Amino acid sequence: PNEMALACGRLRPDLVYAIIMANGNLTATGAALFSASQPVGIAGGSAQSNLATGAALTSATLQAAIAAMMAFRENGVGVNQPATHILVPPVLRGTAYNLLESQNIAAGAGTTNSGETNPVASIQRDDGKINVVTDHRLVNGVVDPNTGTAYSGSASTWRLVSNRLPTIEVAYLRGSGRAPQVRQYMLDKGQWGIGWDVNLDIGAKALEWRGFYESRA
Repeated sequence: PNEMALACGRLRPDLVYAIIMANGNLTATGAALFSASQPVGIAGGSAQSNLATGAALTSATLQAAIAAMMAFRENGVGVNQPATHILVPPVLRGTAYNLLESQNIAAGAGTTNSGETNPVASIQRDDGKINVVTDHRLVNGVVDPNTGTAYSGSASTWRLVSNRLPTIEVAYLRGSGRAPQVRQYMLDKGQWGIGWDVNLDIGAKALEWRGFYESRA
């Protein structure tokens, strides 16, 4: 029973991370969740992008990603929503905290001052804190509980998320209490002892791309 409980606890994050790492097409647009060719947000405009390549996690690439998310358009209107979370593999966790929480950055070579204000910290004072989220699945990969498909992780890919926009919806069967249903039964037909089985009715689906931004080094 304890192992069943642990397996149920892994089910929700496995579903969500599998959606993120599979990068499947969205029903509404037909484009991938992360794509450099998202639908045009205004008549006559160019395609939008929530995917960057060759962009390791630095102050410059983080600022560019934050700015890109705020500039996303829907039906010609800018969403103007800031990032609220950054998803990083464990190896980038310290880098993320340094970029987000340091009040100053080191001065460049040949300068005499001790440093300058960290612009990412100033952005957060204006727009709200960006929370660091890390998980082993981001580097180790994950197996989709629905399909059994394995998706590889990456030690250098990082993502921004805004929970002020629709992202991934997680739903449970009504009446289940959002909790596993565990049954105990007696073994019979020549077997002795007791057994357990467990059921958790849960599903997840990506709804919208504008709340996400992915950067691959």
